[in-house]
Amino acid sequence: MVKQAEEALFIQTDRYSQGLSTTPDLLRIQTQLAQSGLMREMVHFKKNLTIAYLAFLTSTNE
Repeated sequence: MVKQAEEALFIQTDRYSQGLSTTPDLLRIQTQLAQSGLMREMVHFKKNLTIAYLAFLTSTNE
């Protein structure tokens, strides 16, 4: 998803530099890229949290 957002930003930036796009269009794409990156990091965090929680649940405390 991040790769798609990066490609969209590249295209939109090119369109903006040629005067074919507006500042709000460019800002919208930049926001989508930031949101995609944030979602990716949230997924990694939740995965690592789940792994740690499972390790905690399955550990033996003797």
